[in-house]
Amino acid sequence: GGISPMFPPPEGSSAGAASNSNRFKIHLADGATHICSKLIIATGGLSYPATGSTGDGLQWARSLGHTITPLFPSLTALVPRGYKDAKRFFADAQNDSGNCRSSYSADRGRGPASSKDSSAEAAGAEVSSGGISPMFLPPEGTSAGAAVLPDLKRHIDRAVPLTEFGQKLCGVSLKNVNVTLLIQGTAAEEEFGDIDFTDGGIEGPIGFQLSRKAVKALVNGSKVALSLDLKPGVSLTDLTVRVKDLWAEIDRDPRSQRLREKERCRILLGKLMPWELIPAFTAAHPEIITLERRGRADTKVWVNLVSIAKALKDWKFDIEGHVGWERAVITAGGVSTDDVVPKTLESRLVPGLHFCGEALDIDADTGGYNLQLAFCTGYLAGQNASDC
Repeated sequence: GGISPMFPPPEGSSAGAASNSNRFKIHLADGATHICSKLIIATGGLSYPATGSTGDGLQWARSLGHTITPLFPSLTALVPRGYKDAKRFFADAQNDSGNCRSSYSADRGRGPASSKDSSAEAAGAEVSSGGISPMFLPPEGTSAGAAVLPDLKRHIDRAVPLTEFGQKLCGVSLKNVNVTLLIQGTAAEEEFGDIDFTDGGIEGPIGFQLSRKAVKALVNGSKVALSLDLKPGVSLTDLTVRVKDLWAEIDRDPRSQRLREKERCRILLGKLMPWELIPAFTAAHPEIITLERRGRADTKVWVNLVSIAKALKDWKFDIEGHVGWERAVITAGGVSTDDVVPKTLESRLVPGLHFCGEALDIDADTGGYNLQLAFCTGYLAGQNASDC
């Protein structure tokens, strides 16, 4: 399908012209056509392509001379390093000809990809019955790219299996924590609230909130990390005192006298965090347990209380990538707002053409704001398009 303007296009536009009647001809996939004098592109972005939002409207807009700002997934899961076995997964999916994902199907409701599809998907493309549309619209005059292994610093699909560390974290939900987004080692954003560890990675309200800046930084090649503060209400000094007091209580408890040091440490951590978080916390922070070898058969185990307090206040996750279009809630980027009239959402370049929703370069935080944007812009575009 596609759109043909039936009027002289803007100077420099590649769109064809059939007459000077200020009308549009809509070409459907089944060969049918429709002609109209007003047109609204409300096709959404690239998120959840299984629902049909595969970026067609953005390509139509660009073919009519509009600027499309860089597109990337937003409100999506962030994948910590070591959370998913991405490298082995894609290596196993690479076939003899050098294409990848030969037997791999993402969350798009399709069966195994054919060999002719694999090179397009490897280049970052969605394959639909109507052909191939790039997930990141390439610059004018370029193709979607050749068959290469996906950039693991960016898109890591939910289908990629969890590592042992990921399995320990998956399913854990944390409330009232503070998370700081670090880009190139510098704090870029900070949020307080709840996060979830899922099969995709770090999600939940503040995980999604931080994902926009995080994904944009990853796409641009920057180093991204999250710092998790499990005890935001107390300072490191006060928390260290609290940890030492709890350890003294455990030490005085007669029931703990026969327990090994590692078991007593687990009891201590159970007083400081949800029990289900302990296996991942101890795996991520081996420094909290120190082994002191005193002789051939004599080893002393030390629990580093100061290290526990520091880890509770600053649990670092280096971010390796993000879940892509198949499960991203929204698309960041779109038709440049410089190309539309704010009060009517009509194109400044093509009279009678309006845009609304995620087709435009507007997006917001999680919490219903993107739905509100869709409703408001849809109403505004429809009201003005119908005003003849």
